[in-house]
Amino acid sequence: MAQDFRHSRTWKLGDQADDGSVETLGNGRLLAYLRGPDLIHLWGPTLSSPNLAALRLAGPPGVETISRREAGAAIWQHEVRLHGRTVGRITDGVDPELACLVRLIESQVSLRFDLATGAVRPGRTGPASRLVTFPPGARVYGEHFAAPSPFSLHVSCLGAAVPGEPVGGAGLLTLTCGPGRSGVLLVAGNDWPGAVVAAEQAEALGPEAMLARTRRHWAAWNARRQLPPLAGPLAQAVGEAAEDVDLAIATQRSREGGVVAGHNYCLAYVRDQYGVSRGMLALGRTDEARGILEFYRRIHERYGRIHNAQSIYEPTTFHVHENDAVEMTGYLIVQAFDYLDRTDDTEFVRTLAPMLEWAFASQEACLTRGMLPFNGDETYVAGGLVPRSVLRHGSAEATALFIAGGRRLAAWLRTQGLWGAVRASEATARLAEAEAAYRESFLVDGRLLVNHPALAELQPPPRFRHGVCLGTPPGPHPGGFGWTEHYPPDGRYLCPECLAHATPQPVTPQRYYLASVALTPVLVGWPWCSADEARAQVETALRGFGDAQARFAPCAEGRAFPGYELGVLLYGMVAVGHPAVEEVARALLALRDPTGVWVEYYAGGQPRGTRARPWESALDLVGLVAATAPPGKG
Repeated sequence: MAQDFRHSRTWKLGDQADDGSVETLGNGRLLAYLRGPDLIHLWGPTLSSPNLAALRLAGPPGVETISRREAGAAIWQHEVRLHGRTVGRITDGVDPELACLVRLIESQVSLRFDLATGAVRPGRTGPASRLVTFPPGARVYGEHFAAPSPFSLHVSCLGAAVPGEPVGGAGLLTLTCGPGRSGVLLVAGNDWPGAVVAAEQAEALGPEAMLARTRRHWAAWNARRQLPPLAGPLAQAVGEAAEDVDLAIATQRSREGGVVAGHNYCLAYVRDQYGVSRGMLALGRTDEARGILEFYRRIHERYGRIHNAQSIYEPTTFHVHENDAVEMTGYLIVQAFDYLDRTDDTEFVRTLAPMLEWAFASQEACLTRGMLPFNGDETYVAGGLVPRSVLRHGSAEATALFIAGGRRLAAWLRTQGLWGAVRASEATARLAEAEAAYRESFLVDGRLLVNHPALAELQPPPRFRHGVCLGTPPGPHPGGFGWTEHYPPDGRYLCPECLAHATPQPVTPQRYYLASVALTPVLVGWPWCSADEARAQVETALRGFGDAQARFAPCAEGRAFPGYELGVLLYGMVAVGHPAVEEVARALLALRDPTGVWVEYYAGGQPRGTRARPWESALDLVGLVAATAPPGKG
């Protein structure tokens, strides 16, 4: 019986024009990212870890592969081709019980792999195995953080696989596999004994047995998916996309509940978790949506705060950006009430009350003339679609989230007896202030704009802030991340090195428009305007993607937008009953990369930035489900 596969991507040795798409494999304790047959990142047994290994198919010359995902499973098979003929197959999966990446190689020719671990203590535990350790202090997330505990990686070579000796002190070694049947097991542990014991268990099972139970695991996982009934000509395509997104999220979800933000980001970002939670709820995975909220509840209980992103290990390392008190705190509140609406799990949400009160008060303290500023890691700011010079401007998105979440929270806390009349009245007054000012602040000529420059003049600039240095050449450190200081002549924030070389470079304030920001109130359920005005906002957003013939053209030359932009647009179109829903849904489906999911940004229709993104993929799926599910079911 022929095996059923999903998707196909081609990889060629030495190809500089590879499409860059990334396959994800994981079990909550180990997360592997592959680019074709090349392993590019391996994180575990906590998903915020040093990059434990990169494994590159290095020969023979002329080798290429065609990678396909097994239907219904996070298992990828790579057909190995040499000089136009098929000579073998590589099968990759992550075992559901052990922190083990399983690679089964069946080849008629000898294949060579280069394994780089970056570890400083390579060793051996047997003639066909190697063990490398990463001591406490090993770098996590680039050079940003130091791991508080050790990590170990055990490499087991089985069958026709033969490991070479490590080269130098960086743990680089060559694996020769075949001809014949080979197995390579990469097993992660928090310490040397744990990695060795787990590797012995994996070796005793063998690759075939572990891949078999991996298939059983994913079959059971898929059986629990609960999409609403889908209808119309795109129902099948959306159902298949749901499987892709579901597996992309599941493989990048930690056992602690947080979901990493993609192959560049081994941290849990609050904003990203909101989109992921919406996707989980659309997939019927309420337990997993609850798990995200529990993850943040635990952090808040321990530290009394949450930042833009946090590590998925203890003690928590915080990734602090500019203005972390806003935007992501609003998403956190909205996320909790999305979950409550879906589950009626009042008892659990009551346990979140201290965290949600903190999130509201954090935003409340930043409110000036009914506006909040920008969080410094907004997707469209980080991607350069809106410049960092707007960070002290009023933010339409952050302000809308404050209102949408705050309205629900204030009423709910009062109903639950968790807020008294005085506190509820104070909160209601601040929310009313923001609601009353929203139109004047952000609506210009019928368009809801991203920013309002006036806020920068109304709030005194803090002397120091933690985030991105806005120095420019010839400054020595532009774009660096860390503590920065305000430079009064032009308002930029600069690191010490750039501050010492600074000359004034004033930026004229501008106002910006993005469809996803204009439709954020619709996405989070805040009816800030009339039904006719909501339809007008959707029409304006849709026209922004038209070409000279007024056709929908999201891939027009030079156009850049966040990877969730069309998903939010589609959701807004469904909300107002727009007739072009199917056209936009087809365009959104066509943007997926060869692994079936969406990416961080698009420019001219081409993927840019981080691949295999849970946040963008989840929100795009939410739009597609809304477009194909019966009314009220999406």
